[in-house]
Amino acid sequence: MSTYDDYQDDDNEVSDSQLTFENKVIKSFQFMNSYTAYDTLTILYSKILSFNHFPKSLKQLDILYCQVQNLNGIQKGVQLESLNIEQGNINKIDCIKSLANLQKFCIANNKIDDLDGIQHLKNIEYLDMSANCINNLSLLNNLNKLTVLKIHTNNIENITVIKLFTNLVELILNNNQIDNIQSIQHCHNLAVVDLSKNKIKEVASLKYLTQLESLKISHNLLTDISQLKNLTNLQELQIQNNQICDISCLANFSQLAVLNAAENQICEAQVLENLVNICQLYLSKNMIVDLSPILKHNPKRYKRVIDSYQRDQRSPTTRNLIVSKQEKIIYNINELHIQIKNNSKNNQIHIQNFRPKISTILQIALNQQVQLTDKVILFLNCWQQQ
Repeated sequence: MSTYDDYQDDDNEVSDSQLTFENKVIKSFQFMNSYTAYDTLTILYSKILSFNHFPKSLKQLDILYCQVQNLNGIQKGVQLESLNIEQGNINKIDCIKSLANLQKFCIANNKIDDLDGIQHLKNIEYLDMSANCINNLSLLNNLNKLTVLKIHTNNIENITVIKLFTNLVELILNNNQIDNIQSIQHCHNLAVVDLSKNKIKEVASLKYLTQLESLKISHNLLTDISQLKNLTNLQELQIQNNQICDISCLANFSQLAVLNAAENQICEAQVLENLVNICQLYLSKNMIVDLSPILKHNPKRYKRVIDSYQRDQRSPTTRNLIVSKQEKIIYNINELHIQIKNNSKNNQIHIQNFRPKISTILQIALNQQVQLTDKVILFLNCWQQQ
């Protein structure tokens, strides 16, 4: 690893708009005096000892996978609009308070436990502080221009301040200690929300977020999601690893393309026949007996991805079901009837470990005589019609 004094043109990437340095020991930023025409700098896999002589002209700085412990000296970068420092060892950010022009600030995967300084960044629109040691968000209360806020994998319990961010479009709060999400109801512009891996018991506050397109609220303590019934713009819904019994509220979710409801207590799948745009469906480890609603639609028109029931012991009728994106693979399904056009080039069936061997089939019925220990694999190539 060389110092900035050892810099040579062939050691680094230089383009018309940006500089990239790799594997350097940077004692100060005085070397940038030779590159005053550049306003974008990327530093990778380096050791930064100091931000002294930081150039005032830089507008974008990306520091990734570097050894850096503090930001002292960076306060001179008053023209910075984007600052990205990931995978470092930073625990304080107080010296950023003079960076009033910052619009994007990403300092994920560090050791930050104190947000002092961030309250002065009133022009911030994109803020990512994921994977740190943060437990208090109160200093964010002046950042009312935020459109994207990512604070996953921290120690956050209270998110009351979120109600002030009415311009938010994306909110990522997974893997925290949150149990109350009432403040989110004020953020009507939200399109993407991730609340997975928290301690949430109810979702009533989400019913106001009618612009939502993606909602992830898996690995919580939910038993009832009926309050989501009006979120008909959803294209992705992940509710796996909860205690949900009833998903009938999804009946009007005609735009839903991805549904993960695995590892719940769902018994009834009738509502799934209304989800005509589903292309990824995950239902393993539930108590569903009747799969017919899942297979109702013409397989040539709709692709489905149904995950494995391989380890689900509660419902032998639906155990071990897999349907991949371009082909359906089905293990051990009793009493399942599939209609196949025998003159279609795109529909092919191959059966392994199932006797008698069949090469051309119009209809297959696997009855109770098929042992669950037998391995029956059906490959049904289901290509969407143009």
